[in-house]
Amino acid sequence: MAFLFSELYLPIPDVDLYLKRIEYQGIPQGNIHLDRAPTLDNLKALMHQHLTHIPYGNLDFYPEPKCPSLAIPDIFDKIIVRHGCGGCFEMNLLFFGLLKSLGYTFYPVIVKCLFGSTDPVVPTHCAAIVTIDGARYYADVGLGNSSPVVPVALDDEQHWQPAAISPNYYAYKPHREGHVIVFEGNKADDRMTMVSFVPAPVELVDFIPLNYYGATADTSPVRRGIIVTIFTCLLLPSVAPLLGCLMLGNLFKESGVTDRLSDTAQNNMMNIVTIFLSTSVGATARYDRFLNLQTIEIIILGLLAFEFATCGGLLLGRVMYRLTGGKINPLIGSAGVSAVPMAARVSQKVGQEANPSNFLLMHAMGPNVAGVIGSAVAAGFLLAVFGG
Repeated sequence: MAFLFSELYLPIPDVDLYLKRIEYQGIPQGNIHLDRAPTLDNLKALMHQHLTHIPYGNLDFYPEPKCPSLAIPDIFDKIIVRHGCGGCFEMNLLFFGLLKSLGYTFYPVIVKCLFGSTDPVVPTHCAAIVTIDGARYYADVGLGNSSPVVPVALDDEQHWQPAAISPNYYAYKPHREGHVIVFEGNKADDRMTMVSFVPAPVELVDFIPLNYYGATADTSPVRRGIIVTIFTCLLLPSVAPLLGCLMLGNLFKESGVTDRLSDTAQNNMMNIVTIFLSTSVGATARYDRFLNLQTIEIIILGLLAFEFATCGGLLLGRVMYRLTGGKINPLIGSAGVSAVPMAARVSQKVGQEANPSNFLLMHAMGPNVAGVIGSAVAAGFLLAVFGG
């Protein structure tokens, strides 16, 4: 099988050009050359330079499903020669080739990306287990800003790696669940289960079907956003501006290559828009149109709407709890309203009060976002029917 896909096993065409692309300095040895020995310090430097100089990107897959080539010459030309970005399999296979050329001892593994989910997940990622001085380290440069910034020692289950917790990257801590190794991530004390894998070697050809699935599956978050936007806007054109902005923010986040835009949209831009909106509404409001009985009626109707939505969500959550044999916590149903992310946080708080081991925030965000989309669709429907 490896012979049939020999292009996956080819050496890096030009190691010097690769190192120049990531501006790798290494450890100076005298004034003549740089140390490229397969040491832990050099592996840390290689990972850091790769993560900071080659952007992660999966927009090649959209809008039409297109499976990227995993042949080393094709990846090298795309990322190193033409300074392009790459998906997880492209980035890591290229990095595997560099490790092999520099004399590191390693083997590839198949990885599941969990990101807080407890549901069954298709393995759509890969990484390398590197052995240095008898110790095993997890090396991964293909997960965008969720990648570990240092090699993670698999035998150290007590400390975060790296030790300094930052809002800019995830620190990892491994633990074992039977024969599976699970990594917990910590980013500014925001913790979640990141990835899991079986530390057993696989062949590079095993990545071909996983690469195809990850590039073409309809479960892709970016493709889901595009489909939802097109379908909803065709059904209710009046909701296009609101839902379009929501999905644009989702595209910023899921693309993996627009961290600055994603951070601005989530924080600074949202705060600025909130200030201008509240100021403009407050400055133009007339007391005779606001301080009347109709305003109180609107507030009461809104309160009743939230109460009915919360109770309905809990009842439906209870039904899903029964249908799934207890796999779904009914509390996440209470988050099915448009108050993002407060409703999800309330579900998390109430769940932890009942059982401190409950971590419902990530699961509750699903119905919470669905509540936003549902509210937008309902608003579009009301505009279409009663807006004249």
